[in-house]
Amino acid sequence: MEIVDHVDTLARELRACDGYDLARFAGWALYRAATYPAVMSDTTPATDLARLLWDGVTDLPDHIHLHASDDPDQQALAEEIEAAAQLAVTAFTDADPEAAAGVAEVIFNIILFATYPHEKTPVAEEMAAQHAMAHAILNAQPNLRVEGVGI
Repeated sequence: MEIVDHVDTLARELRACDGYDLARFAGWALYRAATYPAVMSDTTPATDLARLLWDGVTDLPDHIHLHASDDPDQQALAEEIEAAAQLAVTAFTDADPEAAAGVAEVIFNIILFATYPHEKTPVAEEMAAQHAMAHAILNAQPNLRVEGVGI
């Protein structure tokens, strides 16, 4: 499946979610993007926002800013994560499934940057993880835990 098709399918699946569940998915995706191994910037503001979204906190920052090194690649990754954070907040405040899926799409941008030309396996693994999380949230699995973000 192509990334664009995956993100479109994900957005359609997420339409069944309410604002809180969209926030949980967006927070999970933001956390994954911010902690991807290729990202060397301090992403603490993004991971903190991810935790707030996961917990359903309504008092969210308007935006976050990441401090990247002078490396242009790391600056580009930091900008991707900042954009993902804005999408995550929009997913919650506007109950927007396309914004939540957009956060997930940012992960693919980071994976492609980090693994090209060997991106096929990591992309497939990420698609599977995203679908699994979307279905877990849709099915309201109790005691759902996710890499460093929990309820």
